[in-house]
Amino acid sequence: NQRLKSELAAIRASGPAAAAATAGSALAGAAAAAAGSPAKVAAPPAAAGTEAFTRQLELGVAWPAPGSKFWEAPPRSSPMPVDVGAGSSSVQPRDSRSLDVVHFTAELAPIAKVGGLGDVVHGLARTCLARGHNVTVIMPFYECLPQDQIEGLGFDMEIEVPKGKSWDGEIQVSSLKTAVYRGVIGGVPVILVRPADWDACNLFRGGRIYGGSYNEMESYLYFCRAGLEYLRCSGQQPHILHLHEWQTCAAAMLYWEVYSALGLYRPRVVLTIHNLDNTGECRQDEFGYTGATQQDAGRMLGHVTVTIASNKP
Repeated sequence: NQRLKSELAAIRASGPAAAAATAGSALAGAAAAAAGSPAKVAAPPAAAGTEAFTRQLELGVAWPAPGSKFWEAPPRSSPMPVDVGAGSSSVQPRDSRSLDVVHFTAELAPIAKVGGLGDVVHGLARTCLARGHNVTVIMPFYECLPQDQIEGLGFDMEIEVPKGKSWDGEIQVSSLKTAVYRGVIGGVPVILVRPADWDACNLFRGGRIYGGSYNEMESYLYFCRAGLEYLRCSGQQPHILHLHEWQTCAAAMLYWEVYSALGLYRPRVVLTIHNLDNTGECRQDEFGYTGATQQDAGRMLGHVTVTIASNKP
């Protein structure tokens, strides 16, 4: 849809007469091709304007039906009615500079999808991969994930992740042995993290992604710390660290307050809030689940500036 909008904007910039002429040429060419004869193009009057061409563009859009796997289908049911250069090709143009991009997310279509978040992250990752960038998605290894649908699933490493746990009414800091797995979901390389011993805790356990048997606030605070600890232990220095939704917000604070001083120096952090109706509210004592001391948690939560980018109107 975004590509169609940009192409339409370029056509509109050339004026109504040019747009109408282009549309007429394309339609005449299509009719001639169907009849098996050379096209004889006659430019339509300028009165047809951009609106006529817009209607022709919309006719070929494959609008998704409710419940359909639209991310697996082509965006159009018929070719573009005009050749506007590389943008109309099904092959994505490759950017001149390749970036290393890491996403932190709680969902990823098609197998870890509850709402639109999983679709957006999957589509963004696939598009960036097609444009020549190195993309990895880090997400929790939920117990409910269908492992047979994860291509090349295999153990990567085991790390010790600082983590707080509630004991006698207080958060005590220790560490949690964490297993890291690697695979591919829907054509996107993924890193999956979970406690190495699920018998010792119930983080990300249960028959569904949300509303399982685990404490979501504790689990996603741990996930933020585990993702950053994995980047540090594996020696990765992505250019972009893209965080999605409230579940990953804590990673921004942990990055600047902890990991930027531990050698993770290159990432630029982006936080996208996809749904303003869902907010993660965390008390200072709960932030200790990240493994931060109460003093550190108070410092981090005491001077936070949040910039929100929403995909809502």
